[in-house]
Amino acid sequence: FNHHAFLASTAYNWQDQLLLLQTFLHHGRILAAEVKKFRPGNHHTRGLVGLFEIAVCFPEFKESAQWRKLALDGLMWHMKNEINNDGFQFERSGHYHKGDIENFLRVYQLAKKNGIKLPKGYVEKFRSMFQSLVKLAMPNKAMPVLQDDTDGGSMIEAVISEPMAVGAMIFKDPLFRYFSGDHPPESYYWLLSSDQIEQLNKLSGQTPEFDSVALKETGYYVMRDGWHKDNRYLLISAGLEKRKPDHQHGDMLGIIAYAGGSTFLTNYKVRYNREDFSYLKNSWAKNVALVDSQLQGRGWKSNRGGSGFGKWKFLPEPKVSCWQVSDVLDYFSGQHN
Repeated sequence: FNHHAFLASTAYNWQDQLLLLQTFLHHGRILAAEVKKFRPGNHHTRGLVGLFEIAVCFPEFKESAQWRKLALDGLMWHMKNEINNDGFQFERSGHYHKGDIENFLRVYQLAKKNGIKLPKGYVEKFRSMFQSLVKLAMPNKAMPVLQDDTDGGSMIEAVISEPMAVGAMIFKDPLFRYFSGDHPPESYYWLLSSDQIEQLNKLSGQTPEFDSVALKETGYYVMRDGWHKDNRYLLISAGLEKRKPDHQHGDMLGIIAYAGGSTFLTNYKVRYNREDFSYLKNSWAKNVALVDSQLQGRGWKSNRGGSGFGKWKFLPEPKVSCWQVSDVLDYFSGQHN
């Protein structure tokens, strides 16, 4: 994108172009060395995406074929290990789930445009990420705020219309179109073709036919009695990602409830650099049962970068005792330590 943007300038001479190409080559070599050490989470994923983009956009580099394979192998590792079988990102955060949708979209689009065959299971797993958003959606087509979500501090709902627009365009799925806006995110226009964008307006939405559903591996249990704005909705949070609980909150067995067109038992979006971050991340700001004012999140640990981000050294481990859904009654029972 930068290379083509600079090409519009008469001041961008051949020496500048050569320097930028050298920079991409240098950056690719750094990434290729760094990504060989696997780390869970989106930072490593983004490094692999960057390496794939450089390798595909600059096939003249002698390392490009090797980099492309290294990147795709690593991305498949992340997909298999960090996108749960129910389709949701392993850190249980709506924000980081949408971030990984962008990561995998970049690779999907670039591979498609250049005739590169993606590894087996890539497209299916990518599609499941949009399907999980449908399962979590509220009757007003938004999603509850789940764990660390930094797109606007203190807001009580998360917008999913933009990622669902991308899903509708790519997979031509009427179910995704039901939740999508009429335009993809502005930042995605560079990644999409005009044919895909036109396809969105040609596609009609379809209302989901299911009601209550569980993402058992991720630990979200959703009760709902329909898809009209005045229908009722309840989400129970009962999951703990033990490998990397950095973005989880003190909300074990917490509930988020919606009825009559609004969320009335709420969770709040957070900002890492705000003084209230650790408060909003813990149990006083959640709809949970507490005993003797003992909060679930214990032992606050700030990160070394000084951004304000921090995590709890201890969070409770859940155990789901019962989950039953019927036409008459939905029932959940669980406990934690």
